[in-house]
Amino acid sequence: MKPYQALIWNEWRQMRGNVMALAGVTVLLWLLMLLGCNDKTFVEYIEMGALALVIGLPLLYSAVLADSFAREFGQKTDSFLLELPVSSTKIFFCKYFANLAAYLVLVLLEVLLMSRFCFRVKHIDSMMVIVFIIFTTAWILVHAIVFLSSLIGKKAGNGIVAIIILPLPYLLLFSGTMTVTMFFINDNYNWIIFSHLFSLFLLCGFCVWFGWYLWSCRIVRGKRVLKPVIVALSYMLIVPWILYGFVYFYFSFSFNSAIREARTAGLELDIKKVVLPPVPAEQNAVLEILNFYHEYQPIYKHYSKKYPESGETTPGTFPSQLLLDSLWTGTDFIFNGIPGKIIQPKNIYEITDIIMNDPRINKCYITLSGALKKPYCRFDTDYVSAQYCGLISSVLDIISRASLAVNFLSDRAYALRVVGRNDDFFVCLVSIDRIADALTEQPSAYLKMTGLGFKAIEYQTAIAAGPDTFEAIKFYNKMIRDADSINPTMPDETFMIHNYLKNISSLIPPAIDDGFLLKSKLLFPRHLQSAAAWLRWKIEQDKLLKQASASASIKAIEPAANSLQKIRNAIPGFLKLMVTNDLFYNFMWRERFESYKLCLALKIYYIKHGKFPESLQQLVPEILPSVPINPLTGKDYTYQPEASGFLLSDYSSRNQPNQKILSGIRYQTWDIKPEKAK
Repeated sequence: MKPYQALIWNEWRQMRGNVMALAGVTVLLWLLMLLGCNDKTFVEYIEMGALALVIGLPLLYSAVLADSFAREFGQKTDSFLLELPVSSTKIFFCKYFANLAAYLVLVLLEVLLMSRFCFRVKHIDSMMVIVFIIFTTAWILVHAIVFLSSLIGKKAGNGIVAIIILPLPYLLLFSGTMTVTMFFINDNYNWIIFSHLFSLFLLCGFCVWFGWYLWSCRIVRGKRVLKPVIVALSYMLIVPWILYGFVYFYFSFSFNSAIREARTAGLELDIKKVVLPPVPAEQNAVLEILNFYHEYQPIYKHYSKKYPESGETTPGTFPSQLLLDSLWTGTDFIFNGIPGKIIQPKNIYEITDIIMNDPRINKCYITLSGALKKPYCRFDTDYVSAQYCGLISSVLDIISRASLAVNFLSDRAYALRVVGRNDDFFVCLVSIDRIADALTEQPSAYLKMTGLGFKAIEYQTAIAAGPDTFEAIKFYNKMIRDADSINPTMPDETFMIHNYLKNISSLIPPAIDDGFLLKSKLLFPRHLQSAAAWLRWKIEQDKLLKQASASASIKAIEPAANSLQKIRNAIPGFLKLMVTNDLFYNFMWRERFESYKLCLALKIYYIKHGKFPESLQQLVPEILPSVPINPLTGKDYTYQPEASGFLLSDYSSRNQPNQKILSGIRYQTWDIKPEKAK
């Protein structure tokens, strides 16, 4: 052990002055910031300065401590070190790890001191551990690159130059490591983190290994180091880009193969073949519907302060806020275990008075109903974006504006029922249906799902507030026929794959953006990999959707659906988040509209017989040709008549513990008297 002790002691003698000086400077900076904290005006600046020091001081430490390497390894090789009975390899690593230990002690000291000012940690989570590992590895890399540059240049001043040029070799190496790791990691977040860590570890290991090689094989033998340095730089420059090129061409070939498979499977890759033909702008109702948002929103905000959002136990709620949010009767619709919000009876007449008698709201209704009399209603996103000069360019903008109009029409329909104007009630429902149909015909899954949601509002309004009169039976029968004709299958969106690859920056949602590197062309192979996997998943999904259309319930194709879900989960990148589980939504919408159809049939039976049937079978064949089964469970709908209504599906078990409610409807007959309204 004596030779090693001598080596370590010699290394400490070389750097102890620098270590003490750096430690003293660090403590002095800490004391100055501690004194500055007494003045609250400087606290924010001190926090920023402390964070900068946490990141920057290790760079100073590495540059200063490298002086011992330069003096001992660079100036002469016939020193007492080589006279010790120790191999050159052991000499090298003994000095390196002794220097590294001193460096890490200094880094730990400054982090502990400065963290008091820039970190307020209540608990340690996984993100903090990852950040700590990344920074620690980066600091060790800085130490290794400075040591290597000092060894090559034989003087300590090269350390500053090495720190400045460090990002260049790191980026060169990163282009290779990220192409290799994308084969093994699907999640973008984990992939980016692992690629960075792998690059840091690899570059750090290379610096230490190359330093050992130069010392043991070149310097101690008196040979020049220029040739191996040039060779190493050449490999570092060429190998990562060879890997990148190989991966790029591999996934480009895979993507083109997936395109051919999609065409063979009959999927539509050309958006021009699925969009509806343009219509004259003056004959299109869409612009007025979207402009309605600006006209009605200030009025809604004014009244929403008086009637804040609420549930069943608070004073009331002003409607027209969210889809399926506000209901005006005791009828309750539950989907996915979430009950609707019901306006309290004592507020219904007051809100009706506002909706029917406020001149601003009446003006909004006249504008909206006038627009819906136009011959066309086309929610084409490109057309809307052009008309609004890009201010309304996303599907979410269109959905939010159309939602306000639909909820407004639903609220007016409720108010019309309160005052007894049944004919106008159905006119509002027809207007909702017009907007819903316009959205469902668009080649966008988001717009079609919104259109189906608007149809659900129409059906719920008709069920909850529809009049129990013989004149209404004709309208209810029409809605039952329409429910049978609704196609819940989402449109084929394979044409979007080209827009995805051409316009990656704008298509990455901010909520799932894993950093600016994901928008870089450097990572284009990743996007090709994701697009190819998504296309193959879409092909399998299309096959299964055709089976689903012919299946009575999701139980019949559940094993295939589970396999499809595994394929979807294996899609790399964030593209899997931009698609919907069409198979589940297909059966979900079918179950929902089958429930609505049963409720309308029960209303017709009540109108004809003055009471609700004892069982659903009594609806056959007078009103329905057959009683459908629940597409989500594969079982019969549960039904229970009550004195003034009925319970349908799983509503009766909503309060049972550990009971997951898929859907349920609690219907109560309309009991609001129009003579009480103003």
